Amino acid sequence: MSVAGAGPSKASVRPSTVTQPVEVPAAQSESNSEFTLEVRSAGPSDAPGVCELVSRWANAGRLLPRTLREVESLIECFVVARLGDEVVGCAALIVCGEAMAEIRSVAVDPTRTGHGIGRRMVEFLLDESMRLDLDRVFLLTRNPAFFERCGFRTIDPDDLPDSFVHDFLNIQQRTFTDRYVMTREIGDVYHAG
Repeated sequence: MSVAGAGPSKASVRPSTVTQPVEVPAAQSESNSEFTLEVRSAGPSDAPGVCELVSRWANAGRLLPRTLREVESLIECFVVARLGDEVVGCAALIVCGEAMAEIRSVAVDPTRTGHGIGRRMVEFLLDESMRLDLDRVFLLTRNPAFFERCGFRTIDPDDLPDSFVHDFLNIQQRTFTDRYVMTREIGDVYHAG
């Protein structure tokens, strides 16, 4: 399958500004006071928190490392989950042509996992993909079980558009090794489960 307008250059990857903040209840803290988890588009002041989260998971071998400069240059592609002033989660949506996007850098504070924060961010990005009138999103992961629960399915890298694979391997110098390639049609119902 080929995406119209998606060439092999870096210009084929364009940022998507994510909008529409959403507030959802979060788990209670040990002191039993209630916090509200806010999932919203990231802004420049969120970049250090995003970089810190991504670095923690990159150091554990779970994400690709990103410098603060890289995060700052793509901040409009990120969403954050915040509890008060603290960034407890992040994820990015990178549009890769006229009809598809890649979800990248999904990270949740290790002390906050298991409370649905990652799922809420992925749902936010899927809603944004629908708003952008995309056909599908895909991602690379070492944790397929989480994304299967979000409605993604594993595919062969050969099922990705040739222009994206060329850009991915030759320009971005990334690899499919030890990762699952997963996709999700945007029209699919994903809030179930």
